[in-house]
Amino acid sequence: MSKRPDRRKVIARKLDGQTIKGYLETTRDLASTKNITIVSLAGKVNRVPKVKMKALFFVRKFSGNKEYNEIKFFRTQPKIDGLWVRVSFYDDELLEGLIVNSSHFLLDDGFYLRPPDPHSNNRLIYVVKAALKDFSVLGVQYSKGNVRQ
Repeated sequence: MSKRPDRRKVIARKLDGQTIKGYLETTRDLASTKNITIVSLAGKVNRVPKVKMKALFFVRKFSGNKEYNEIKFFRTQPKIDGLWVRVSFYDDELLEGLIVNSSHFLLDDGFYLRPPDPHSNNRLIYVVKAALKDFSVLGVQYSKGNVRQ
């Protein structure tokens, strides 16, 4: 199977603990879809209902680096615009990251979270809100140019 250049590498984590590695086929606007479609590395098409998903990890490589100790929390308030949040999943995984400061994270059934470690294999994470046990806003960062007068 040849990889199309517009497909993004993802690792889907389902609520039951199963993972699916492959290429995202679903539209970029995950908020507007009920199913996430991933073509596995073996070429199998998987259509996973979003309600059965925990999160979708957009990754650099499928293998990752098991020796790398990923930074999961910010040491100080980030200097990038957005909301600094901490999320806790029902399986007790805890993550921090940045999300866009808009009403979409409240209204949609999921949101994109940028992890704190720029060297992590995880570039971006789509978090399904139904999988969250807790959600906390830890801080707000904004530039003067991004605030309306």
